[in-house]
Parts: sequence; structure tokens; C-alpha cells
Amino acid sequence: MAREIVVELPRTAYYTGEVIEGTVVVEASRDVSSRGLYVDFTGTEETVITRQQGKVALSCPNCGGPPTNVDRFGIATCSYCGTRFLVR
Repeated sequence: MAREIVVELPRTAYYTGEVIEGTVVVEASRDVSSRGLYVDFTGTEETVITRQQGKVALSCPNCGGPPTNVDRFGIATCSYCGTRFLVR
């Protein structure tokens, strides 16, 4: 029998700070004495920022970043890439 550790989770995505519940299965070729098991999960995240004013969402059409401000003519400037775009 080969050594193997399998983690079984009900979902594939979790939010930051969310409690993860699942099953950890440890298979070994012989009996091993142990006081416990420490499991550390590392993942990635994807964040999309959308600003909304009234019924129209404000985000840069080029990169999706938030605007720094909207002038009196309805022109917004992206705070990330500097693109200027019309907001209606």
C-alpha cells in the first residue's frame, strides 16, 4: 500500500475567512504513531471591482478598474490604467 493523503471537500471555492469542512484521509503502508495532523491550505483569489452610481455600473472598459472621478461632462478617468471613458 502506498502512502497517500486525500482531502475531500464538498465545494471547490471558498471565501476568505470561511470555515472549511471536509474529510482528510491518510493511508500509510504501516502503522504510524502521531499526536495530530496539521493541514495548511493555500489558494488564489480573483477580485473584480465594480463601482455603481444609480443604475449604471462604473468600471473601465479597458481594464475593469474603478474611476477616480467623473467630471461635469460625464467623462471618467480610470484609476488603474488612466483611460478616459464616457459615463451615461
